[in-house]
Amino acid sequence: MYDRLLQGYNRHARPTKSVGDPVTVRMGLSLTDILRLDEANNQLTVKAWMTLVNISIALSVAYSILLQYRNLGSVRTRFHSVLEC
Repeated sequence: MYDRLLQGYNRHARPTKSVGDPVTVRMGLSLTDILRLDEANNQLTVKAWMTLVNISIALSVAYSILLQYRNLGSVRTRFHSVLEC
């Protein structure tokens, strides 16, 4: 499924129609575990999932492919699959 969704996608390209267009990214954070609490230093160490949502022009074509997989509302992948950092 990932191969079909990312077929022909260039992760090095800016995800807009024009170079001057802004890139809008929604960000979310899901806490999965508290690893350590250091009250003396006011530090909390956690394990969490970061969710970044970018409506890319190039990936919007993949939405029709995604519809073929019933009951699938979203796809999680490693960021380096779709972004070059």
